[in-house]
Amino acid sequence: MNPSNEIQDFSLRVNGIEKTLRAEPRVSLLDALRDHLGLHGTKKGCDQGACGACTVLVDGERINSCLALAIQYEGREIVTIEGLAKSGQLHPMQQAFIDHDGFQCGYCTPGQICSAVGMLSEFRNQMPSAITDGEASELSDAELLTEETMFDDRTGRITNATLAEYHLPVQADVPHIEVMYTDVLDPLTPLGAHGIGEIGITGAAAAIANAIYHATGKRITSLPITLDKLLEGVT
Repeated sequence: MNPSNEIQDFSLRVNGIEKTLRAEPRVSLLDALRDHLGLHGTKKGCDQGACGACTVLVDGERINSCLALAIQYEGREIVTIEGLAKSGQLHPMQQAFIDHDGFQCGYCTPGQICSAVGMLSEFRNQMPSAITDGEASELSDAELLTEETMFDDRTGRITNATLAEYHLPVQADVPHIEVMYTDVLDPLTPLGAHGIGEIGITGAAAAIANAIYHATGKRITSLPITLDKLLEGVT
């Protein structure tokens, strides 16, 4: 067996509690939270770091847990949606989502709330944003979420931060990623995915083939599904 796939014991500090788990080093933080620790509030969406449904806070900063290896975060302070409420009292951001009906279907709401909490923390720490330098720590949460463009009365130039001042990641910022392939499926993932960054195969093609069979009685067993295959043998 590849040594990189051996089960290891490590601990994670999640929502103020030290948790010990046994898992392979390839297990993502998202899968560790959901499948190993039973914290299902953090959702798996795209599993590729694009949708944000899996957002959690690590040392107060927001990350996509689907792109993070769990073992990398040993000793760090991890907060999930379950850890935002204190002593039965909802976090102000959670309450704000309820008061202002800030939901769509609700699936990715935990990630949205964690991201919003992390964003406010970033503003207060003077991280690059649309907030003028020196103002962030003095504003309320409501004011932080309201962006206003400020102009110099004499020159007409914009005086607060603009998108031009944001640091946008480029290809050169991407670290080297070692790609490893394994034939061993992770038994704890419901879709049988091999590991981080791999999504399970969806059943869309099978569903379409079944629909065609139920409608026409014609069974198509290979891809792609084409009109020629549907009409084959039909007189």
